[in-house]
Amino acid sequence: MGFLTPPKTEYKDYFDLARFELTWKTSIFFALLLPILMVVFIFIEQTTIIATSIGWLCSLVFVFLLYRTRKYRLTAMIFAIAGAILCVTTILTIPDGNHFVDPFWMLVITLFTFFTLDKKWGVIIGCINLLGVCYFLIFESYENLHGIIKKGFEIDQRIALSLNICVASTIIGYLIILFIRTKRKAETDLKKVNQVLANQNELISSKNAEKTVMLREIHHRVKNNLQVISSLLRLQANQEDDYTNSVSYQDTINRVSAMALIHEKMYNNDDLATIDLEAYIKNLATEIINSYAVDLPIDYKINSEIETLENKTLVPFALILNELISNSLKHAFTDDSVGYIGIKIKDEGEGKIKLTYKDSGKWQESEAERKSFGLELIDILTQQLDGTKTFSSSPSTSWEFHLKVQ
Repeated sequence: MGFLTPPKTEYKDYFDLARFELTWKTSIFFALLLPILMVVFIFIEQTTIIATSIGWLCSLVFVFLLYRTRKYRLTAMIFAIAGAILCVTTILTIPDGNHFVDPFWMLVITLFTFFTLDKKWGVIIGCINLLGVCYFLIFESYENLHGIIKKGFEIDQRIALSLNICVASTIIGYLIILFIRTKRKAETDLKKVNQVLANQNELISSKNAEKTVMLREIHHRVKNNLQVISSLLRLQANQEDDYTNSVSYQDTINRVSAMALIHEKMYNNDDLATIDLEAYIKNLATEIINSYAVDLPIDYKINSEIETLENKTLVPFALILNELISNSLKHAFTDDSVGYIGIKIKDEGEGKIKLTYKDSGKWQESEAERKSFGLELIDILTQQLDGTKTFSSSPSTSWEFHLKVQ
C-alpha cells in the first residue's frame, strides 16, 4: 500500500499535513474504486456510466495535481466544486435514471469538504447539493418515479443500485475513519512537539535561573569590591594633611561609589540588564551631597523621559553626572542661599537623549580648575557616548549634552 503514502510537502502545521494526507488518500480511493463501477455499469448498461467516467477522470487529475503542487487546498476546492456540480447535474439531466443513490454521493462530497477545507466551504457545498435534491423532489421526482415504475425495476438495476450504495457507503465510512485517524495523528504529533518544547523551555528556564543567580552574585561581589576600594581611599584621604589631595581622594571615592551604586541597583533589581534611571540619579545625588557634607541646603529636581538604561551606557552616563554634581558642590554654592540642581533627560529618538544640567550657583573656580581632571573626564565620557556638549555660565551654570545611548 505504498502508493497510499502521500508525497512529502512543505507544510509545517500538523493539521495541514493531516488534511493533505486525507485529500491524497481520498483521491487515490476514488481512482481505484470508480473503474470497478464503470466496468459493472458497462455490462448492465447503466446511464450513469458517463457521470462515473467523469468522476474517475477527475480523481486522476486530482492525484496528479497533488503530486505536482504538493498543496491540498486548491485540489480540495476543485474536488468539492466539481463533485457538487457533477452530482446536481446527474440528478437533474438524467430523467430516467435511478437517483436513490445520488444523495449518498452528495453526502460524500459534503463530508470531504468539511474534513479538508472548513465549515464555510462545507456549508456552501452542502447547500448546493441540498438545493439540487429539493429541486429534483419538487419538479422532477414524480416523472422520474413514474418512468421507473413504467419500465420496471429490473434485476440489473437493482444490482447497480445496491453496488452504488455499497461503494458510496464504503467511501463515507472510509472518509470518517480516515478523518478520525489523521486528526488523532495530527493531535498526537502536536502533543509530542509541545512536550519537547515544554522540556526545552523548562531546561532553558532552569539555566536562566542559574545564570540570574550567578549574575546577581557577580554584581554583589563587584559592589563589595568597589566599596572596599572606596574604604581604602577614604582611609588614605584621612591621612592626608594637604586639602587639595584630600579633595582629590574624595572625588575618586565618589566616582567609585557611583559605579558601586549601579551594581547595587542591579543586584536588587528583577531585570539585571537595566535599572530605574530616575531613582538611581536621586540616590546618586543624595550620596554625593552627603559625601561633601555641604552646610547649606541643596534642593535638586530630576525629570527623566527615559525609564531605564543598560549597564554599558549607564556607567559613563553616571560618571558624567557625578562630575557635574561634584563640581556644583565644590565651586557653585558659595553663599548662604539654598542651592538648586536641575537634571532633565529627554528622549530624542533613534537611541539618542538630551541631558540638561543646571545649578543656581555662581562658579568660583580658577582657570586651572577649569582644566581639571574632572572636566577632562567629562569630555572623554561624552566622546565615549558619541555625544556633544555645550556649557554656559550666564546667568547660571548650564550644561547640555546630546548623547547616544543603548
